[in-house]
Amino acid sequence: MNISIYQICYDSKQHINVDKDFILYDNSKYNQRFNKLNNPREYQVFLDNYKNINSDYTGYVSWKFRSKTGLTGRSFINNFTEHDLYFVNCGPRSIDNVWEQGERQHPGIIDFTQNIFDAINYDINIKKIKHCRSKTAFCNFWAGSPVFWSKYMKFTTPVYNYIKNNLTTEQKKFISSRACKGITSDYFPFIMERMFTTLLHVDSNISYINIPRTKA
Repeated sequence: MNISIYQICYDSKQHINVDKDFILYDNSKYNQRFNKLNNPREYQVFLDNYKNINSDYTGYVSWKFRSKTGLTGRSFINNFTEHDLYFVNCGPRSIDNVWEQGERQHPGIIDFTQNIFDAINYDINIKKIKHCRSKTAFCNFWAGSPVFWSKYMKFTTPVYNYIKNNLTTEQKKFISSRACKGITSDYFPFIMERMFTTLLHVDSNISYINIPRTKA
Protein backbone atom coordinates (compact mmCIF):
# COMPACT_ATOMS: atom_id res chain seq x y z
CA MET A 1 0.00 0.00 0.00
CA ASN A 2 1.40 3.36 -1.06
CA ILE A 3 0.72 6.03 1.58
CA SER A 4 1.89 9.65 1.33
CA ILE A 5 1.09 11.83 4.31
CA TYR A 6 2.69 15.26 4.28
CA GLN A 7 3.21 17.35 7.37
CA ILE A 8 2.80 21.06 6.64
CA CYS A 9 5.37 23.40 8.19
CA TYR A 10 5.32 27.18 7.91
CA ASP A 11 8.73 27.80 9.44
CA SER A 12 12.01 25.88 9.54
CA LYS A 13 11.76 25.75 13.34
CA GLN A 14 8.74 23.46 12.93
CA HIS A 15 10.67 20.85 10.92
CA ILE A 16 11.75 19.10 14.10
CA ASN A 17 8.10 18.15 14.64
CA VAL A 18 7.81 16.21 11.38
CA ASP A 19 7.03 12.59 12.14
CA LYS A 20 9.46 10.03 10.70
CA ASP A 21 6.58 8.31 8.89
CA PHE A 22 5.32 11.56 7.36
CA ILE A 23 6.84 13.75 4.65
CA LEU A 24 7.90 17.35 5.22
CA TYR A 25 5.83 19.86 3.25
CA ASP A 26 7.58 23.22 3.48
CA ASN A 27 4.81 25.79 3.28
CA SER A 28 6.89 28.81 4.28
CA LYS A 29 6.35 30.41 0.86
CA TYR A 30 2.75 31.07 1.81
CA ASN A 31 3.86 33.32 4.63
CA GLN A 32 5.24 35.59 1.91
CA ARG A 33 2.14 35.38 -0.33
CA PHE A 34 -0.55 35.79 2.34
CA ASN A 35 -0.91 37.64 5.58
CA LYS A 36 -2.78 36.15 8.53
CA LEU A 37 -6.02 37.50 7.17
CA ASN A 38 -7.20 36.47 3.69
CA ASN A 39 -5.08 33.33 3.89
CA PRO A 40 -6.34 30.09 2.25
CA ARG A 41 -4.14 28.07 4.61
CA GLU A 42 -4.28 24.31 4.09
CA TYR A 43 -6.86 24.55 1.34
CA GLN A 44 -4.29 26.22 -0.90
CA VAL A 45 -2.08 23.15 -0.42
CA PHE A 46 -4.99 20.96 -1.51
CA LEU A 47 -5.55 23.10 -4.61
CA ASP A 48 -1.89 23.02 -5.53
CA ASN A 49 -1.50 19.26 -5.20
CA TYR A 50 -4.67 17.22 -5.52
CA LYS A 51 -4.50 16.81 -9.30
CA ASN A 52 -1.13 15.09 -8.91
CA ILE A 53 -2.19 12.65 -6.19
CA ASN A 54 -1.17 9.12 -7.16
CA SER A 55 -0.80 7.29 -3.84
CA ASP A 56 -3.33 4.87 -2.44
CA TYR A 57 -3.81 7.33 0.43
CA THR A 58 -2.72 10.95 0.65
CA GLY A 59 -3.01 13.50 3.43
CA TYR A 60 -1.71 16.94 4.40
CA VAL A 61 -1.66 17.27 8.16
CA SER A 62 -0.54 20.00 10.52
CA TRP A 63 2.91 20.10 12.08
CA LYS A 64 1.00 19.89 15.38
CA PHE A 65 -0.40 16.45 14.52
CA ARG A 66 1.16 14.55 17.41
CA SER A 67 0.70 17.28 20.04
CA LYS A 68 -3.00 17.53 19.19
CA THR A 69 -3.84 13.88 18.58
CA GLY A 70 -1.39 12.04 20.82
CA LEU A 71 -0.75 9.72 17.87
CA THR A 72 2.48 8.97 16.05
CA GLY A 73 2.44 8.78 12.30
CA ARG A 74 2.86 5.02 12.45
CA SER A 75 -0.03 4.53 14.88
CA PHE A 76 -2.19 6.59 12.52
CA ILE A 77 -1.13 4.68 9.40
CA ASN A 78 -1.53 1.28 11.07
CA ASN A 79 -5.31 1.77 10.91
CA PHE A 80 -5.36 1.89 7.12
CA THR A 81 -7.03 -1.00 5.30
CA GLU A 82 -9.38 -0.51 2.36
CA HIS A 83 -11.65 2.39 3.30
CA ASP A 84 -11.89 5.68 1.43
CA LEU A 85 -10.89 7.86 4.37
CA TYR A 86 -9.11 7.85 7.73
CA PHE A 87 -9.28 10.79 10.11
CA VAL A 88 -8.85 11.99 13.68
CA ASN A 89 -11.24 14.50 15.22
CA CYS A 90 -9.38 17.03 17.34
CA GLY A 91 -12.31 19.37 17.70
CA PRO A 92 -15.21 19.34 20.15
CA ARG A 93 -16.67 15.87 20.56
CA SER A 94 -20.13 16.56 21.96
CA ILE A 95 -21.83 18.64 19.27
CA ASP A 96 -24.79 18.01 16.99
CA ASN A 97 -23.99 20.49 14.24
CA VAL A 98 -20.55 21.86 13.30
CA TRP A 99 -22.13 24.97 11.80
CA GLU A 100 -24.03 25.81 14.98
CA GLN A 101 -20.80 25.39 16.90
CA GLY A 102 -19.15 27.65 14.32
CA GLU A 103 -21.83 30.29 14.77
CA ARG A 104 -20.99 30.55 18.47
CA GLN A 105 -17.31 31.03 17.72
CA HIS A 106 -17.57 32.88 14.40
CA PRO A 107 -20.81 34.88 14.33
CA GLY A 108 -22.52 35.08 10.96
CA ILE A 109 -20.88 31.99 9.47
CA ILE A 110 -24.19 30.12 9.00
CA ASP A 111 -26.06 32.74 7.00
CA PHE A 112 -22.98 33.58 4.95
CA THR A 113 -22.30 29.95 4.02
CA GLN A 114 -25.96 29.12 3.44
CA ASN A 115 -26.16 31.97 0.94
CA ILE A 116 -23.22 30.44 -0.94
CA PHE A 117 -24.80 26.98 -0.89
CA ASP A 118 -28.03 28.41 -2.25
CA ALA A 119 -26.18 30.32 -4.96
CA ILE A 120 -24.33 27.22 -6.20
CA ASN A 121 -27.47 25.06 -5.94
CA TYR A 122 -26.37 22.86 -3.04
CA ASP A 123 -29.58 21.45 -1.58
CA ILE A 124 -28.23 21.53 1.97
CA ASN A 125 -29.79 23.32 4.92
CA ILE A 126 -26.85 23.60 7.26
CA LYS A 127 -29.02 24.63 10.20
CA LYS A 128 -30.92 21.34 10.05
CA ILE A 129 -28.03 18.93 9.60
CA LYS A 130 -27.60 16.59 12.56
CA HIS A 131 -24.02 15.50 12.64
CA CYS A 132 -23.22 12.00 13.79
CA ARG A 133 -20.14 12.29 15.96
CA SER A 134 -18.42 9.42 14.14
CA LYS A 135 -18.51 11.56 10.96
CA THR A 136 -17.34 14.80 12.54
CA ALA A 137 -13.90 16.39 12.33
CA PHE A 138 -12.48 19.89 12.29
CA CYS A 139 -8.73 19.81 11.71
CA ASN A 140 -7.09 18.53 8.53
CA PHE A 141 -5.94 15.35 10.26
CA TRP A 142 -7.11 13.04 7.51
CA ALA A 143 -5.87 10.97 4.61
CA GLY A 144 -8.01 9.82 1.73
CA SER A 145 -7.96 7.62 -1.33
CA PRO A 146 -8.11 9.16 -4.82
CA VAL A 147 -11.85 8.42 -4.72
CA PHE A 148 -12.27 10.52 -1.59
CA TRP A 149 -10.06 13.32 -2.88
CA SER A 150 -12.11 13.50 -6.06
CA LYS A 151 -15.34 13.77 -4.08
CA TYR A 152 -13.89 16.25 -1.60
CA MET A 153 -12.51 18.62 -4.22
CA LYS A 154 -15.64 18.35 -6.37
CA PHE A 155 -17.67 19.32 -3.31
CA THR A 156 -15.46 22.13 -2.01
CA THR A 157 -14.14 23.75 -5.19
CA PRO A 158 -17.46 25.40 -6.16
CA VAL A 159 -17.54 27.03 -2.72
CA TYR A 160 -13.95 28.20 -3.12
CA ASN A 161 -14.59 29.52 -6.63
CA TYR A 162 -17.70 31.39 -5.51
CA ILE A 163 -15.79 33.03 -2.67
CA LYS A 164 -12.96 33.93 -5.01
CA ASN A 165 -15.03 35.24 -7.91
CA ASN A 166 -18.64 36.01 -7.02
CA LEU A 167 -18.93 37.73 -3.66
CA THR A 168 -20.65 41.06 -3.34
CA THR A 169 -18.81 43.97 -1.79
CA GLU A 170 -20.64 43.36 1.46
CA GLN A 171 -19.80 39.65 1.43
CA LYS A 172 -16.13 40.38 0.72
CA LYS A 173 -16.06 42.70 3.70
CA PHE A 174 -17.59 40.02 5.91
CA ILE A 175 -15.35 37.10 4.93
CA SER A 176 -12.24 39.29 5.21
CA SER A 177 -13.09 40.40 8.73
CA ARG A 178 -11.57 38.82 11.80
CA ALA A 179 -13.58 35.68 12.57
CA CYS A 180 -12.89 35.26 16.28
CA LYS A 181 -11.08 36.82 19.18
CA GLY A 182 -8.49 34.15 19.86
CA ILE A 183 -7.04 33.72 16.36
CA THR A 184 -5.95 36.29 13.79
CA SER A 185 -7.84 34.83 10.86
CA ASP A 186 -10.70 35.66 8.56
CA TYR A 187 -13.72 33.40 7.99
CA PHE A 188 -12.42 31.34 5.08
CA PRO A 189 -10.61 28.53 6.97
CA PHE A 190 -13.49 28.12 9.41
CA ILE A 191 -15.90 27.65 6.52
CA MET A 192 -13.70 25.18 4.68
CA GLU A 193 -12.89 23.05 7.72
CA ARG A 194 -16.63 22.40 8.16
CA MET A 195 -17.01 21.28 4.55
CA PHE A 196 -15.28 18.00 5.45
CA THR A 197 -17.95 16.97 7.97
CA THR A 198 -20.73 18.28 5.73
CA LEU A 199 -19.53 16.09 2.86
CA LEU A 200 -19.50 12.99 5.04
CA HIS A 201 -23.10 13.65 6.00
CA VAL A 202 -24.42 14.23 2.49
CA ASP A 203 -22.51 11.37 0.83
CA SER A 204 -23.27 8.08 2.57
CA ASN A 205 -21.15 6.14 0.06
CA ILE A 206 -17.87 7.29 1.59
CA SER A 207 -16.39 4.54 3.74
CA TYR A 208 -14.31 5.85 6.62
CA ILE A 209 -12.56 5.10 9.88
CA ASN A 210 -12.64 7.68 12.66
CA ILE A 211 -9.45 7.00 14.59
CA PRO A 212 -9.68 7.98 18.26
CA ARG A 213 -7.15 10.50 19.46
CA THR A 214 -5.22 9.50 22.55
CA LYS A 215 -4.90 13.03 23.92
CA ALA A 216 -7.90 14.45 25.78
